[in-house]
Amino acid sequence: MRAIAAITAALLVTALSGGGGQAAPGMEPKELPPAGYGGNQYVDSDGCVFLRAGLAGQTTWVPRFNRDRQPVCGYEPTFPAGLVDAAAAVAAAPVQEPPAEAKPEAERGKGGGPGRRGGRGGQDYASPVMAGGKIFYVTRSGEAFVYAVGPEFKLLAENRFAADSGDFSATPAIGDGDLFIRSSKYLYCIAGPTGQ
Repeated sequence: MRAIAAITAALLVTALSGGGGQAAPGMEPKELPPAGYGGNQYVDSDGCVFLRAGLAGQTTWVPRFNRDRQPVCGYEPTFPAGLVDAAAAVAAAPVQEPPAEAKPEAERGKGGGPGRRGGRGGQDYASPVMAGGKIFYVTRSGEAFVYAVGPEFKLLAENRFAADSGDFSATPAIGDGDLFIRSSKYLYCIAGPTGQ
């Protein structure tokens, strides 16, 4: 039934865009979203809206059209400028093993951390998030790691919510320049210096 719905949706998009297999000549996103992007709608850096279409695991981004059969553009991009390029650079870079002295203590065999997937038997549920050229990762036991975005592995900071014995299973959220981290007991807001 899902396959029929996907085929019907693809045919409808093709029919509304004038047929011919391609929605509009040369009308593709300026850049593709990061590989892990799961949304059904994507706005590229030019502000044009694209819809996810696909079958059997293949994803195609087709332009969204208005009633006059014109591409829908002029919207705020899904990702801030440069974020998609940074994510692509990280994905394309070869994985490098950091030198032992650069590894967090957790990876050297004393507890959890991103190398061993946490201190509770590998049961971390939160996903890493990226903002401002940094990747933020929180383990279920409350260890927080900040990495630089780039082709080389670089740990920028390591912290622990020592006073909180709660469970840190939620993915951190970023809003208006602040980082929100939730445990099963508290909600934390980590803000940058005022005026930035």
